[in-house]
Amino acid sequence: MHPLKTLSGYLLMFAITGVSFGQVEQIDFPILEGPYLGQNPPGLQAEMFAPGIISTGLHDDAGPAFNRSGTEIFFRIAGKPYGIIGNMKEIDGRWTKPDLAPFSGRYPDGFTVFSHDEKRIFFGSRRPAGGTGAPPETNDIWAADVTENGYGIPYKLGPPINTPEADEYLTSIAANGNLYFNKRVNIDGKMTFETYFSEYIDNKYSAPQKVDLPLDPNFMSFGGSVDPDEKYMIVFVRGKDNGFGSDDLYVSFHHDDGSWGELINLGSEVNSPLSDAWNCITPDGKYLFFVSWRYDGESYSETTPTYDEIIAKKKGHTYGWGADIYWVSTELIEKLK
Repeated sequence: MHPLKTLSGYLLMFAITGVSFGQVEQIDFPILEGPYLGQNPPGLQAEMFAPGIISTGLHDDAGPAFNRSGTEIFFRIAGKPYGIIGNMKEIDGRWTKPDLAPFSGRYPDGFTVFSHDEKRIFFGSRRPAGGTGAPPETNDIWAADVTENGYGIPYKLGPPINTPEADEYLTSIAANGNLYFNKRVNIDGKMTFETYFSEYIDNKYSAPQKVDLPLDPNFMSFGGSVDPDEKYMIVFVRGKDNGFGSDDLYVSFHHDDGSWGELINLGSEVNSPLSDAWNCITPDGKYLFFVSWRYDGESYSETTPTYDEIIAKKKGHTYGWGADIYWVSTELIEKLK
């Protein structure tokens, strides 16, 4: 039994702490127990993930990152003054309240991924190499080592991954350590992204190779995450004619000869009339997470709400200025082969 309670239905709970003193502490966060924050796993239809806890209407371009054991999650919160990375852990069978990741909070931070051996955490960031001063104009891929006390001091990956003249955006790491990322480019005056991967050989990354996806340069695209075994890649494309909304998620299957297949739309089970993008796949390959700007279509109210009710709705999941996190079983992808 997983007693999930969303923010809209929080109960006031009491826990005894400091037993020797008999001190009582009030806790206003729901009890979350079990895998994936105690959420019921989705089937072949995408569902919002942890509404009011992870899905708070404050996301825009990064799905969450779970470790292999499912006991820790990192997720990005967007918006002014800059994006940050949040963190939750399962301790003694219960999930902690969301908190700031120990390596985030001072500079614009983005997508987060655990290394294949979980000895490092990788994340995108615009922060100066020296750790002080104004952030640089370009985005790079950073890492922090896992230590006995948490995480070490972040450091920027050097060449051949990061380059001084381009933005590098982390997307995923395969089970063998291969790293996938994107570079922002302009083609015929149109902004889009090129996808690269770097093989992990002898504990270091090789020179990046471009992933030759069958993309139309007329539509902005972002090569997203690969499954752990690199059998397929999820890509989002903006404005494609056969899409359901402004941004849609597609799958490209990796062939035995090394080529990547034509893009296949994931369908209405995943894509909405609005925007569905910025995806990631869990380390066990069972679930696809993505960011979605969708709402239930409400455009008026039968009754007149109070000011506080309206403001609370605008700040909450579904109606937030940003987006929410959705997840779906990857069995849906297997059916598209």
